Amino acid sequence: MKDDASCPFCNPDVLDYTFLESEKFLAVYNIAPIFPGHSLIITRAHLTSIMELSEKELYEFVSFSRKAVRILSYVFQ
Repeated sequence: MKDDASCPFCNPDVLDYTFLESEKFLAVYNIAPIFPGHSLIITRAHLTSIMELSEKELYEFVSFSRKAVRILSYVFQ
């Protein structure tokens, strides 16, 4: 996991809400969801923009996100 004390996603408690993870990304259920299934896909690296992802990482991000959506669609159908 990350290790920046100022980053809210570095808090170990975020793992309590993680339902999918890979080498580079985490899918985290929002603790104050706007609607059922509202979740976040976050990187393990400290990035400020999706534009910082390489083409390969962007593909991995989209692929990972689709897996998360499949899980959420199943659970919240």
